Amino acid sequence: MDTHVLDLIEEKIRNLISRYKILQDKYIQVLKENENLNNKYKDLFYNTENSQETISELQKAVERYKEQNKDLQNTLAQKEERIRKFTEQANEIDSRVGSMLQEIDNIIGESDTQSAGSND
Repeated sequence: MDTHVLDLIEEKIRNLISRYKILQDKYIQVLKENENLNNKYKDLFYNTENSQETISELQKAVERYKEQNKDLQNTLAQKEERIRKFTEQANEIDSRVGSMLQEIDNIIGESDTQSAGSND
């Protein structure tokens, strides 16, 4: 083979090697980008999973607070009823005491009237 043909073949080989290196660099770049995307996906998946757990925990906490609120409302209603009954009883006792004091005043008044009548 003559040298001209060998030179052409050698140049083609160099071009192929150069193109191969370019493709190899691009392939390495794509692999790095793929790895970055995989890491981002893992982070996103992890964050989503944590968010779901957090949402679930918050929902459970809301349910617990709703139950506690119901219990507190029931307790408040019971206490209000007890206060109402106690107030009724206190009013009844006050009324009785008032009647008794009136009777005592009447008895004292009668006794004073009788004493004054016998002193005359």
